[in-house]
Amino acid sequence: MNRALLRRLIGDSFGLLALLTGATLATELAFMAVLREFSQQDHVVWMRVEFVQRMLRALLGAELTPDTSATGLMALGFTHPLIYAFSWSYLLTAATRIPAAEIERGTADLLLTLPVARTTVYASATVHLLAACLVFAAAALGGVWLAEHIVPLWEPLEFGRLTIVAVNLLAVHVCVSITALMVSTWCVRRGAAVAIMLAWVFASLLLELLGQLSTTAATFGALGILHYHRPLITIRSGDWPLGHLVVLFLAAIAGWTIGAARFKRRDIPAAG
Repeated sequence: MNRALLRRLIGDSFGLLALLTGATLATELAFMAVLREFSQQDHVVWMRVEFVQRMLRALLGAELTPDTSATGLMALGFTHPLIYAFSWSYLLTAATRIPAAEIERGTADLLLTLPVARTTVYASATVHLLAACLVFAAAALGGVWLAEHIVPLWEPLEFGRLTIVAVNLLAVHVCVSITALMVSTWCVRRGAAVAIMLAWVFASLLLELLGQLSTTAATFGALGILHYHRPLITIRSGDWPLGHLVVLFLAAIAGWTIGAARFKRRDIPAAG
């Protein structure tokens, strides 16, 4: 890892990181405030709508019931589409910078003429991504903690179980970002790399939705990233989802290894 390069990578996108981290905190706070209002009404009505239940099962990996605890309902705070959108928009942007964006801008040659080995450049980009993953996972949990002190629900939250969910979310972020970094090493345009990753993410969501309707689709669910984030099941059991964590981190390690090998050997054109 090269500290100067790492500072450059972080500095160039620090404003966006700060903005999206703040948005994550605000989303958790807003979600908990809305959930608190629902608790004062008949909050189980929307659970009886079949379409809503299917959407929630796809996101949470389990069915919400009227007796679901406040901690269980907060599983939605870790799977809300906005939480994914804020974190993944940054991670995909950062992950596809090297080398795809550098090639597209015609600055790859300048970057690689620095007295830094390609593996060091790749490692620096990786550290940047891992730090961003940790920030977004911590922001999701921190937003819930902040909301607990500002707009508490009808019962205390079990932060021990929510911490497990946050670690699972961290593993998902790591897998997505490292996969994007690998894809970037095979592309000469950032748009193509981002498009490939978005296709995978949307396909993951589609597989989860179709899995609620078709057993055939459910058999392919393991190919999607969302299959490995089941916060409601984790909260109910209180157990660490070791199987899912192992799959996510092994996939990230494999993707990193493939991407590093590709980046080290590929020819870098001056412009895409």
